[in-house]
This record gives sequence, C-alpha cells and structure tokens, in this order.
Amino acid sequence: MWRALLAHSCEVLPLADLLTASGIPPMPADRPQVAAAVLSQTVTFFDDLDVRDWHLFQVHTVHAGQGRAVARIEIFGPDGVQRAAAEVVGLVRSVRR
Repeated sequence: MWRALLAHSCEVLPLADLLTASGIPPMPADRPQVAAAVLSQTVTFFDDLDVRDWHLFQVHTVHAGQGRAVARIEIFGPDGVQRAAAEVVGLVRSVRR
C-alpha cells in the first residue's frame, strides 16, 4: 500500500511548473479551468520507507512547454538517504466555456 501512496503523491508535483510554462497562473483563484492528465509515470524504489515519516521530494522539471511537462522526482527519507525516484510525463489544457 505504501508504494501506491508514494506513486500517487508524485503525480501532481510537477503541475505548478507546467502551469507556469503554459502561461496559466498556478494559484487556483487566478487561473481558468484546466484539465491535467498524467500520460506516463515510472517509480523506482531503492529501499523500503515508512510513509508515516517525513520525506523530502525534490522535483526537477526537465521540460515544460506547449502544455506538456517531463519531471524527475527524487524521494529522500528522514535520514537523507534516497529511497525512490520517479519520472512523470503529463499535459495540461485550458478548458474554455
């Protein structure tokens, strides 16, 4: 179960960079309706971790533009050791009404 929780938390981390690169304000009150989707995600676990602990997520946006983003995420345990890594590819579109 902890692996699924960690993978789920990685899905939305690159969203702020993607919105900014697409010219959409990242704050909900300032932006229009948007639709976002994760196209692919890979998570590699190097070691066990306890999801009840605090973890550091470092997000590196490799590419963000034209409504698409590729991000690499490193997950470190409370002891500073890298426990997992993820790569997320996603897209975002403004919803016109």
